[in-house]
Amino acid sequence: MPVYENIYVKSFVLFQDEQVRYSFCETSGKKSYTDPEEVLKQERKVPEIGKYGKLNAMAGMAPARKKQAMIEYEQEAYLAERIFGKTGSRR
Repeated sequence: MPVYENIYVKSFVLFQDEQVRYSFCETSGKKSYTDPEEVLKQERKVPEIGKYGKLNAMAGMAPARKKQAMIEYEQEAYLAERIFGKTGSRR
């Protein structure tokens, strides 16, 4: 979505221990300038509630616990859809 002439914004989710490396490049005629690379990290503690909090917590679980958490997550998503209709779609 453009927020200013030729400037666009896109939201995204970073999970535990993920990072995004980025830089900006400006071009004017034949000249261009690239800013030094920056790194955006997910460093805050995310509570184990809600869709992303639960998925984030699963990333650090042992395989057996992760399998159980995935089953519980699917059951909750199924029940939410049955009770409230289609969920999780943002447009």
